[in-house]
Amino acid sequence: SAIYANVQTSIGSIIDTVLVEFFFNRKGQFSSLHPLVPELQALNAADYLSYRAIHTGETILCPTEQHPHAAMRNILTAIEAKNIIFLPIKYQTMTLACLTVAFREDALTSAQHFFLTTLCAHLSLQLHDIFLHRELDEELHERIRVEECNLELKNAIKLEKEALAQIKETTDGNAHLVSNLHANLGGLYRINGQTEFAK
Repeated sequence: SAIYANVQTSIGSIIDTVLVEFFFNRKGQFSSLHPLVPELQALNAADYLSYRAIHTGETILCPTEQHPHAAMRNILTAIEAKNIIFLPIKYQTMTLACLTVAFREDALTSAQHFFLTTLCAHLSLQLHDIFLHRELDEELHERIRVEECNLELKNAIKLEKEALAQIKETTDGNAHLVSNLHANLGGLYRINGQTEFAK
């Protein structure tokens, strides 16, 4: 995404980074974003440090050799990362995501740390707007889907009623058909929440 590319460029201009990743928390669903190294998806999704940063809202700084995930530790060592930092991206009382940065420096300077925390504050507004837009879009699509379903139900009810109306008298020859039409109509009424007509 454009945001990811901008963040990676911005951080890379002041920190010798080897890995930049977003770890999102949306409605309790967690997902990672690392388009440049797709094979890290499963590792990072299982990385409990990212979960902890999101759940606690606290920044976590971890030297590579102390990383609890062996596979991730090996990858960080291979790309010469000395440390990895997990920064929560908060909007008001919510933690929307975690920004993960692996870097070659022995430690971050106060200026570099301030830059990252300021960046996270800026990202929180962008991500909140994106999530809000997606929620509104999903809500709109759900309303359209429900309205379409309701319209289909109404049309189905209309067809069943018209079919029953064409049968002027119930006979031995059409009794089974009439029974099926009534059953279908009752089921459609129940689905449509019109239980009083489903009897």
